[in-house]
Amino acid sequence: MQVTHKQQFYVKPERTPLTSFCTDVTGITWDKLESAGSLKDAIQALDHYIKTEIQAKSLSFCFVTHGGWVLRIQIPREARDKSVDLPNYIAFCRMFDLKQEIQRWQVHHPDINLRTTSLKDLCDAFQLTHVNNETVGLNACLTMVNVIRYFTSFQHSDVFVHPIDTNADLQQFKKEESKVIHLAGLPFEVTQGELEAWFSSNGLRPTTMWMIQPTDHAKPSISGFVLFYGHEDAMRALALNGRCLGDRPIEVCPSSERVIEAAGNMLVPFPLQAKSRLLRPGDWNCANCNFHNFASRRNCFKCNAENPNPSTTPTAHTTSFNPGDWICPNPSCSFHNYASRVQCHRCQSFRPNPTSQSSPVNSAYGSGGRHQQITFRPGDWYCPNTSCGFQNFASRATCFRCHTPNPTPFNNYTQPSYGYTPEPNNYGNGYGHSNYNSSYNIGYPPSASGGTFRAGDWYCPSCNAHNFASRFQCLKCSANKPYAPQSTPGYAPSGGIKRKA
Repeated sequence: MQVTHKQQFYVKPERTPLTSFCTDVTGITWDKLESAGSLKDAIQALDHYIKTEIQAKSLSFCFVTHGGWVLRIQIPREARDKSVDLPNYIAFCRMFDLKQEIQRWQVHHPDINLRTTSLKDLCDAFQLTHVNNETVGLNACLTMVNVIRYFTSFQHSDVFVHPIDTNADLQQFKKEESKVIHLAGLPFEVTQGELEAWFSSNGLRPTTMWMIQPTDHAKPSISGFVLFYGHEDAMRALALNGRCLGDRPIEVCPSSERVIEAAGNMLVPFPLQAKSRLLRPGDWNCANCNFHNFASRRNCFKCNAENPNPSTTPTAHTTSFNPGDWICPNPSCSFHNYASRVQCHRCQSFRPNPTSQSSPVNSAYGSGGRHQQITFRPGDWYCPNTSCGFQNFASRATCFRCHTPNPTPFNNYTQPSYGYTPEPNNYGNGYGHSNYNSSYNIGYPPSASGGTFRAGDWYCPSCNAHNFASRFQCLKCSANKPYAPQSTPGYAPSGGIKRKA
């Protein structure tokens, strides 16, 4: 293995300051950034080299990273925020993660204990040269080359042999028309309601969500699977890769029903409420749906109900307000956004009177166009505000994004309850028997009097109540939804999802 080319490209930060801490860690100072280019310039320079020096010579390549977060999450996220089109080999990369390859190597060498997988500790443990005569970035790259040489010298059949191929995963996902995605990096105490609200704010309606039961509670994050009604919704959900849930960026990647089948008993429902989450001063629980809201919210993030005790003191914006910065017009958000953002970083509402027009959805998955949102169902409506055009569910009296009133209210629609609603004497009155013919009904009480049984609905194994597909616990007796709901097309009684013939 030889080094044939060395190059680095400085990227000037657009809104982020260069702190003294950054300088101490990277060795980069402002004088080095005066003539630096943008992220788009750096991507174009890399693309030119790969096309002329690798692809033109019919050579193959893959990336090697020390942890996959930057390549798989941060770069796609930064590119989306800055409207930079990524080459296909970056958007859907082939890569080795050095940390994962080290774990494979250790299976063959159980007698060797590594303190950490940092480059310094690896060099110390195996007496390798730690390069330090270049810039910090090149030092890390050249040191990784020494580490790779060492591990590949053992010629193990599973170490640095099979790269992670996200493009192959995507193609298989499309071929199978899979409805399943995988989420990683979720906050450890994320609740079912928070995930539902996160997807809903991006125009998506999941049908079922499973969490991989954590075995190590010391880990800061968890992962899980989400099942949608259709492949198209699952495809659009992939475009959320890198979007933040709270302050944590989430990795969204293709998955398959076979993976869920293999996971089996490891899957459990996401909790309805975090057990140990503490309410900070001013935080409040919604009286309608019991959702935990931060103090800054005047309306519930999940059901839009008003804060019963709003603070009379306006939220102070502690960050410096630079020219061009803007406050989100969504009254339930009011987030401080940098001038470069076209959409709110927190709730994705569009910037009022933006200086440049941009498509609301810009992703490599082909989800473009103003009205290309979720499946349009009876009663759904588009916001008449020309600067918005958001597709709203029939239940909304005002636009979810800009709060413009519904021009043609769908009066026959029965508003669903997003929290637990005490049972009436007759389950058949006032619940789910409206002209709104939706296959995704949130929070309706059981239809014990013989309501329509839709795909995904399930009978409680404890009290035999009819529950809608979106419920993870029986509304009548609170028993957990079985992994393989009875009488549900597409599910196998053995606990796995049937494969399509």
